Amino acid sequence: MFKLVSITAVVLGSLFVLFLLTAPTSQDTNTSNVPTVNNLDDRPSIEENADFDNKPSLIIGDPSAPVTLVEYGDFKCPACNQFHHQAGAQIREEYIKDGRVNIEFRNYPFIGPDSGIAARGTYCANDQGVFTEYHDKVYEYLWDTYYTQDDLQAEFRDILTLNRLQELMASDLSDPALFEECLSTTDYNRFIDADLLLGADEGVAGTPGFTINGRNINGPSNFNTFKTLFDIELEKVQ
Repeated sequence: MFKLVSITAVVLGSLFVLFLLTAPTSQDTNTSNVPTVNNLDDRPSIEENADFDNKPSLIIGDPSAPVTLVEYGDFKCPACNQFHHQAGAQIREEYIKDGRVNIEFRNYPFIGPDSGIAARGTYCANDQGVFTEYHDKVYEYLWDTYYTQDDLQAEFRDILTLNRLQELMASDLSDPALFEECLSTTDYNRFIDADLLLGADEGVAGTPGFTINGRNINGPSNFNTFKTLFDIELEKVQ
């Protein structure tokens, strides 16, 4: 049985995150495109680049649900994937399906060379109204292909390339060419930088990290932990 030994720790240095987000896009699904760190002085800082005003919310469920679980994740994080398949699946079945709770996903990319493009894909997919489909397909691809096969080192390899993300979303996109163009640019890094700063401000200590009305949960945790907090918050709005 697939087990996770520990939660991936966050090492959030601004240059490292910018390195991931501004790395050249790998087109080939079988090779890694290792960038070189040049002209860092010419790159804007996260604080300068972050765009809070225009950043859309990435919502799973009913946007008008009375309770929101904010999730900070990196698509390459095995523990995030564990949450998606275990407690996250139960939360969807028992709280999101009936409209009482939604999840707002915020990107916290730092693990692999492809964490940045995978994070950018959330906003590219959201432009075409298929964020939830993107979120689920990326997690499920990594889970089925690598993590349940005990290949945890996959989190550090360049797997979620532009070509791979296009293949995963081929049946869901209304405009595949626009999706490709969006992934190939760094415009939406400003939204990812906003996600990173929001997480740092809320005290996110690792991925996955969660907040529910100011209460923090670190790690994938179990369903009952989330249930207790959901029920407390739902009582307040009845």
